[in-house]
Amino acid sequence: MQDSPSLHLSRSQSTLRAVLKGRWCMENIPSLHRALEGIEGEEGLEIVVKGGDLEALDTGGAYLLMKHTRQWMERGARVTLRDFREDHRRLLDLLTQTPEVRVCTRPVSPNPFYQLGRWAHALARDILAFMAFLGEATLTASSLLLKPSRVPWQEILYEMEEAGSKAIPIVTLVAILAGVVIAYQGALQLKRFGASIFIVDLLAISMAREMAPLLTAIMVAGRSGSAYTAQIGTMKVNEEIDALRTLGISPMETLVIPKVGALIVVLPLLILLADLVGIGGGMVISRQALGITFHDFIFRLQEALPLGSFLIGIAKGPIFALPLGLISCFRGFQVKGSAEEVGRYTTMSVVNTIFAVIAIDAILSVILGNMGL
Repeated sequence: MQDSPSLHLSRSQSTLRAVLKGRWCMENIPSLHRALEGIEGEEGLEIVVKGGDLEALDTGGAYLLMKHTRQWMERGARVTLRDFREDHRRLLDLLTQTPEVRVCTRPVSPNPFYQLGRWAHALARDILAFMAFLGEATLTASSLLLKPSRVPWQEILYEMEEAGSKAIPIVTLVAILAGVVIAYQGALQLKRFGASIFIVDLLAISMAREMAPLLTAIMVAGRSGSAYTAQIGTMKVNEEIDALRTLGISPMETLVIPKVGALIVVLPLLILLADLVGIGGGMVISRQALGITFHDFIFRLQEALPLGSFLIGIAKGPIFALPLGLISCFRGFQVKGSAEEVGRYTTMSVVNTIFAVIAIDAILSVILGNMGL
């Protein structure tokens, strides 16, 4: 019995005889495909395919044979199948009735309850994994606080430069534009009621309490948070994280804690910068649109902006920094085995961090409002 498949060709004038032998089955598809590729159909050529010596023929081998048969006929050749066993002939006839295999290009919409359950399961799994990650980060940070000599100060200073000083241009630009927009839109409305001076109150409270902290955190999330996820994810793909663990170096201590610690320090400073330049940009627009001098603006600002509101905006910096840094690093550690995963989890990181920042800001607004602050 001959198990290995083979194809024997012989040609006389305009007739090409192809004798099939062995097992033409699914496991031999690559070699069968190469053998059939060697036959080129041409106009006027008669191809006689003999299958009497076949040991076995399954759907995969039959489909491959019929596929090439159709290609030869499309090129002008005449194809004849001879000497096939009855069961093989029935299989070939069945495939002949289906001229081509059509691939469904329209995606099948799954059951919405299935989709909801799948989403809920993925969410629960991510929450549990994040809680474990948060616990490990808390334990690592606690151990470092108990032994300050182990704190990676050099890494923290580096991350402060990357997330802080290098973010000054984009934060400054966004804060100025936000101040200009608030002042200009407010001026158009307040001028109608003769209450132009209250533009200072509107600008100071909105920038110091809400806009400056929120916009700064979103800018840092898009700039530094995505970089954290991409960096850790790339290290995960390149197995550098495993190498650190093999050397006895804690990835949490060398990668996560410096990033989160740096954000806790620099985010309040960036918010302070955003307050200054945002209110400054609004002050310029107030002078141009409403004729409020710089002296009158600053004098009114002292009454319009209570110290408590200013400090609340600054205090949001560390509060936003914790979820921003932790979620960004957590998504980086979730990357598995491919560059595509790095891009996917980086996108998820930015979306998650921005959502977390906005949700926390909304919760703080409700809580502080009920407390009368």
